[in-house]
Amino acid sequence: MKLVTFALVLVIFAGLAGTLVAQAKRGLPIGARGSVAKLAGAELTRHAAEVALAVAGAAALAWDEDDTLAGQLAVAVNAAPSAAIAGGTSEIQRDIIGERVLGLPKEPQVDREIPFRELRTGTATDSRR
Repeated sequence: MKLVTFALVLVIFAGLAGTLVAQAKRGLPIGARGSVAKLAGAELTRHAAEVALAVAGAAALAWDEDDTLAGQLAVAVNAAPSAAIAGGTSEIQRDIIGERVLGLPKEPQVDREIPFRELRTGTATDSRR
């Protein structure tokens, strides 16, 4: 089932990427739709790592030093979570998609007008007292 899900996500991502590339070549701005591609790419990478672990089992994480391909697989599986962090976390991408693509309201920011150094947190101590 994981392999089928991965194949479907791969086809969808390829279509999205192709559309965005074609639009960029025509000079159209990608804008926040790039966040959709970034999020989809992170999900695709996560699915790929899950499939690799399901197919290769322990060999995806531990391998003979002579087996170069297995070593490359292990590096790819271990690096997969970084796709959801590099270039903006998946949570930030979801916020961008919600606000700029779907038109949802921003989350409330009660401290927007307060300088960072004056923000109060539950763990900070005020040394000025």
